[in-house]
Amino acid sequence: MKAYAWVVLLAGCASAAAEGLPEVEASAPRGVILSIYDTGQTLVSDLRSATLAKGDNRVRFGGLPALLDPASVSLGAVGGATELTLNEQSFVRPPEDLAGFLARYQGRPAEVAANGGISQGQLLAAAESSDRPAVLLQADDGSVSLFPDPAAIERIRVPSAVPGPALTCLLSSPGEGPANLRMWYTTRGLAWEASYEMQLDEGAGEAELLLRAALHNRSGGDFENARVRLVTTTQGRQSGAPGAASRLPGEEVTTPFRYARGLETPVPESSLAPTAQSALDVPGVVALPSGGARYVQLARAAKLPVRRFYIYDGVRFDRFQRNRRTDWNFGTEFHREVDLRIGFDNTEAAGLGFVLPPGRLRLYTRRADGTADGLVEGRLAALDPGASADVSLGPARGLSGERERTGYNEIVPLREYEESFEIRLANRSADEVEIRVVEHVYRGGQFEIVKSDADYTMTGEQTLEFRPTLKPGGDKSIHYTVRYRW
Repeated sequence: MKAYAWVVLLAGCASAAAEGLPEVEASAPRGVILSIYDTGQTLVSDLRSATLAKGDNRVRFGGLPALLDPASVSLGAVGGATELTLNEQSFVRPPEDLAGFLARYQGRPAEVAANGGISQGQLLAAAESSDRPAVLLQADDGSVSLFPDPAAIERIRVPSAVPGPALTCLLSSPGEGPANLRMWYTTRGLAWEASYEMQLDEGAGEAELLLRAALHNRSGGDFENARVRLVTTTQGRQSGAPGAASRLPGEEVTTPFRYARGLETPVPESSLAPTAQSALDVPGVVALPSGGARYVQLARAAKLPVRRFYIYDGVRFDRFQRNRRTDWNFGTEFHREVDLRIGFDNTEAAGLGFVLPPGRLRLYTRRADGTADGLVEGRLAALDPGASADVSLGPARGLSGERERTGYNEIVPLREYEESFEIRLANRSADEVEIRVVEHVYRGGQFEIVKSDADYTMTGEQTLEFRPTLKPGGDKSIHYTVRYRW
């Protein structure tokens, strides 16, 4: 079946005319501000103008998104020159099919072009099912024209219809004349996601970092000349952080609860209102057509100081282990890869110094001749000003590690245990390197390192780190014992 041309013109609404109220058509938005939250909601503020009569006016606003929340609409005069009262409002979305179109505009004057001719009259109720609706048109002399085949209809024109979603408001104005109106509302269907591109100079300690954002508009409305603000919330930051990937096998997944003011019982944190953490303004103005996407650059650090370092975090967990306390095999597997990582500081001196939202990061190695290779993809968690980030570049060449548990002793039955490990490192590269050996005391929070033949620092509540240096072709072993109490 071919598409129908449902032509609609802006004109007076019959119900408004019957009430005797002035019918006013507001202008198209002259300026739009979009605050797009990472939770899926968007706050829209647009500026319009209308010529109002004194008293009640029925003002119609077009050019709105289909996913607008009518209950969120607020109106006010710019500058407070005119005190307006919003008495009532209604929001109508356009019908999605012919049956809906006929039901919505039943009884309205219409013009139907079909079979090479044009007929005029009032639309009547469809005579057949909504699967294949027939169009009925009653002329002024009472005669009825039947159009049983919708495919033969070229155009249906309803002069009093409103194209697209429309909001009609009953506004009370203390005076008459032109007024500038500011409208606020929320809508769904707008979204954004951050992405990073880092070009690392080969053999140098600097990189170029680009922060971009993809803007998606599935709201059912067009936005022209829009100023866009991208808002990061607590909820969005949590969704951008590694979740299940950092969870140990067999670890129970729980939903955190909190008390909230006015509530006598705790509620899940996810049910609390997300708090805005930071905002990034997109430079200039942006056009966001419905169904489209735009990619904009938010920031650029041309010479970002970076540092390379090596991490050996060798523990592995197999899928059969469940209880970290009583399963003596828990955490006895290991892998051999030593990761090469690159780190940078989020500071103004480095060309940044603002909250970096979570997003995908692509890293390239840029050669002296201008070519690039070595594509690595990862995810950068949200980074606050002054914090440091590091990104994995994959296994380091020439470096390897092994992790072996050398002892597991019961000191006090079911109450106190000791566990010993040996970490063996090998450097088959041509450079002297420092390797950061990360160990996790994962069986419980009450522990003590009772023996160690190498210096270490506690980098977390249950994480310690050794930093041995290995010469080219060298090997190194580290031994330590941890005692757990329950």
